[in-house]
Amino acid sequence: KILNNEKTLSFARLLGRGLSRTHIDENSPASWTFLSAEDFKKTGVSDNSNLFFYNIISNIRENIPYRPISLLFWQNGQEISALAAADEEKSLIPLANALEIKIQSKYFIAGPFHNFSEAEMHFRNALKEVGLLKI
Repeated sequence: KILNNEKTLSFARLLGRGLSRTHIDENSPASWTFLSAEDFKKTGVSDNSNLFFYNIISNIRENIPYRPISLLFWQNGQEISALAAADEEKSLIPLANALEIKIQSKYFIAGPFHNFSEAEMHFRNALKEVGLLKI
């Protein structure tokens, strides 16, 4: 759910852009969402806290067909960051282990990456390594 202090028109616009840039690959247990610097500029959103991005992906998860894992990639300056989220922490453990990331809750942050392609390949390779990508 959107927190009251984040329930703004800017947040709604960014959420809409995120939904329009969300893809589901039937060979993967994840949904993939990409937000560029232009998305933030056009919507007037400047928040870059982990909780803010978790809130974005949580709202995206509520509005798309169910996937065990959701991945959000966003551009911050010249770098790309990623957030992986799931309903249960145990769903993320194999992926986090493959990426050598410690998780403390139902999400984790990864990066920085040089570009979206590098970030996506990093996650696709990790999903493949743990047997969650069918290719």
